[in-house]
Amino acid sequence: MSLKLVNWGCCSQEDKDDNERFITCNSCKKSFHFLCLSIPEIQSNTDIYNKWKCPSCLNRMPKTSKKDSTPVRNISTTRGNKRPALNSPPEEHSLTSDRVRAIVEDVVKTELSAMMEKLKCSILDIINKELTPIKKEIRDMNESMTFINSKFELIEADQLNANKLLKNILEDNKKLESTVADLTQRLNYLEQQSRKYIQATPLRDLSYNKQRGNILRARSGQLKGPINPYVNL
Repeated sequence: MSLKLVNWGCCSQEDKDDNERFITCNSCKKSFHFLCLSIPEIQSNTDIYNKWKCPSCLNRMPKTSKKDSTPVRNISTTRGNKRPALNSPPEEHSLTSDRVRAIVEDVVKTELSAMMEKLKCSILDIINKELTPIKKEIRDMNESMTFINSKFELIEADQLNANKLLKNILEDNKKLESTVADLTQRLNYLEQQSRKYIQATPLRDLSYNKQRGNILRARSGQLKGPINPYVNL
């Protein structure tokens, strides 16, 4: 009989040697290691071996006056440090509400952290894609501003030179205005003096002038050259 098909009542055969002896209950058909039962080994193919019953089956049987010669010890059918029996239900652990809440919180925190990290990466990718053309426009604008600043400096220098030239022209204009005013004043003075001289000079008689003209015309035929009317006759 294969050990894998044995219905164990004490422990599994996974950590046992194939040569370890065991005995099978005549009632429930479960097998038990002698070491698990902590009883002396019984020779097989004997009446005691074939009629042996496990402690659980003996406890369920009604008591009789007939003495049973099967060696049974009131011991536990499990070892202190053994593996669970085959086909045995999994050990249940009691979970309190606080423990369940703590487990749920840990799971939620882990999932939330992962989601936040993914969301952060997605947002950064979107922002970088949107900012790429804006960064290019800013670089182009900076280059344009640099060019404009250089041209502005040249224009500002030309403006300063023009302001200096205009200032010199204004100063020269003031000097010319002062000179013109002085000349105008002198001209007015000369005009006034000329008028006074003309008014003070007496006019000669018209007849005298006429006679003088006749004499000059008469002599013009005798004299050569131009006639000077201011020569005394």
